[in-house]
Amino acid sequence: MRYKTCELQYLETLSRRTKLTATESAKLFALENGFKGELQLDLALQQAQLPPQLILTDLTLQYHQQVTQLDQLFCLGNTIYLSDAKNYQGHYLFSEHSWSHNGKKLPHNIFGQIDRAQDILGCILQENHLDLSVQTNIIFTNPAVQLEIVDPLAHSCQRIGAYRDYVADLVQQKLPLPQQSDMRWKKVLQAYQIPPYHLQHDFSRELSHRQLRPGICCSRCQHFDWQESFYSLTCQNCGTVEAKEEAYVRTICDYGVLFFQHDLKLHDLMHFFGKQAKENYLLRMLRKHFTHRTSPGKKRSYQNKGAIFQYLFANQSQYFHHIQQRVNWTQRTQYKNE
Repeated sequence: MRYKTCELQYLETLSRRTKLTATESAKLFALENGFKGELQLDLALQQAQLPPQLILTDLTLQYHQQVTQLDQLFCLGNTIYLSDAKNYQGHYLFSEHSWSHNGKKLPHNIFGQIDRAQDILGCILQENHLDLSVQTNIIFTNPAVQLEIVDPLAHSCQRIGAYRDYVADLVQQKLPLPQQSDMRWKKVLQAYQIPPYHLQHDFSRELSHRQLRPGICCSRCQHFDWQESFYSLTCQNCGTVEAKEEAYVRTICDYGVLFFQHDLKLHDLMHFFGKQAKENYLLRMLRKHFTHRTSPGKKRSYQNKGAIFQYLFANQSQYFHHIQQRVNWTQRTQYKNE
């Protein structure tokens, strides 16, 4: 499963609670487009029926003091295929050894990232005596992009549909039998893996001059007005009915994403939840779903992992699905009895 970066989680969560600055909006747009493109890469490999064990995605590698980020790679035969997603729009022309976008020459080389990744990957393979070549692919994932390539390219450039067919052909030609598959390359690369880039500062530095909207944000329509019952909350804008337990835990996670440098404390969370929050219920959710930091008898804080609800509680999805089903059943029963 490919995860959104910490920065993307942060900006998406922030956008629901305050007006973003121009810089934040531009960064959010770029990160969202990039993530959509990367998901298209993953889907292409699934459709080509490439076995998941031959694939690595979203790697951040460090070789000596050099760091690079790899969108996707897989190994077939004696070749590692390194792919970089570009979710671009408009008309792109490669001529006279440079790129232009909609008739305007670009000041940067869109091959820069994959050139760097190829160099570092080659050094790692050589240092570990792995006799594998590296084939690079730039994949344009937006179907509306217009490509015009005049000069020869150092990298393969393909649209997403052509890339899927290309990988499917490779699978037919080179897919090894299970007993023939050599997975040393994967273990070697994972040894050079480091945590992905994380923001240096959380929202606590902004509190003196920026306000966050408090409350539980509807996951469907992003509104904050709810009608509460014993087990559920109903959005007054779109009618979404959500189990109260999930709504509270999801909102605690939202706080954690925005204030990732701080532990979870009841007092701070009450401000984040606003006037509608029930303190006893919030404390119960903290005790039930989060790990406390301090010993009993002291003012407790709880561990903050700084991730959105879908990621942090992925292993408990069945539990939350079950309580949501129970809420839905209760709603249907009440409706029939009215």
